[in-house]
Amino acid sequence: MESLPEPNQRPPSADGPGGAGDGLLDALIDRIADRVVERLEEQRKIDLIAEAVIRRVSVNRRMPEATGKPEQAS
Repeated sequence: MESLPEPNQRPPSADGPGGAGDGLLDALIDRIADRVVERLEEQRKIDLIAEAVIRRVSVNRRMPEATGKPEQAS
């Protein structure tokens, strides 16, 4: 029966440990991580804008005089 590898042990790359393949894999992982961070930052900006819009609409519904428009029936 084949034994399981020890935890935290990377399997050897096809070109041997520390070969060129490891550098390519590390570069790919770094690029993916960078994109994930960029997307999270973009999503946070979108969330902040949405929160501001919701607050503004909420205030306008409670205080229509703040908008200069007559109150609308809900």
